Order: sequence, then C-alpha cells, then structure tokens
Amino acid sequence: LHHAYLFYGAEGVGKELTAMAIAKTINCIGGLIDSNIEDACESCRSCTKINSYNHPDVKFIFPTPSADSPSEQKKLDEEIQQMLAEKTTRSYLSLRFQKKTSISVDTIRNLQKQIAYKPFEGKKKVCIILDIDKMNIAFGDWATIESKHEADEKQYQLDLAQHTARKSFN
Repeated sequence: LHHAYLFYGAEGVGKELTAMAIAKTINCIGGLIDSNIEDACESCRSCTKINSYNHPDVKFIFPTPSADSPSEQKKLDEEIQQMLAEKTTRSYLSLRFQKKTSISVDTIRNLQKQIAYKPFEGKKKVCIILDIDKMNIAFGDWATIESKHEADEKQYQLDLAQHTARKSFN
C-alpha cells in the first residue's frame, strides 16, 4: 500500500466511501481476533469509530467557512458536529455550507502537528482530505506537507478532489 492516494471524479462516485474503507482496513483490529478477515470487519471499536468520524488516528479534513468571531466559530463547530452525526447514518450526504468554503493554511498546519505523533489507538495514522481542490495554500506549502508525510511509514494520506485542474498534483 502506498503512503498517499488521490481519488478524483464527480461528486457521488464513491471517493469518500473508498477512502473510509481503506482507513478501516488499515486500522481494523477485527483481523487480530479472526485471521480469516482480510478487509475491515465493520464491527470492531476501530471500524465503529471511523464510521462515526471519531477515530483519534483518522483525521478528516474538509472545506469549511471561515468564522469572524469566537461565537461564530462555536456555532460553526456545532453545525459541523451535527452534519457529521447525520452523515454517520446517511453516508451519502455531502458536507455543505451556505458560505464560501476552503481548507485554510491553519487547518493544514494543525494537521501537520497532529500527524507528527505516533498513532494513539490505531495501527497507523490516516488523513482523509475531502475536496482537496479547495485547499487555500500555495503548492510549496503542500510539497512541504508531502515531504514530511513520505518519511513516516505509519501514515497514509487519502486526498479526494472533483477538479484536479485547480491544484498541481505532482
């Protein structure tokens, strides 16, 4: 398994479900109990947490609107939690906001800090970046993330995009 993948295509073709299936397969602990399991078991603690977007070693990054104040940020955080809760029962839902969204530089810097640590609960760290084509950073910053990411074999990155022409993916 390579350390990074880019899945691109139209909305609704299964990019996110594929990325989640890979994350579950990488971190599934059901196979440790039953050696006949080759894919994710879907019932162990790790698979359940990934399905609920709540696994400490699987990071989901997606475009969000920027908040202008702490109270607006709190409201946005609550909205995101509600959307993710809904998404756990209806995986086909897209995360949509009324305002313009992007993936900020601060979000990526925070991700860099988080993936620097060893896995807490799972076997490996997995970063799933939804709509990476909406990333609001320069390619040089992205190359830095990639070079740090390549050095550690306990990390995987799964990038999802609808339009590869918006970013340079070399």
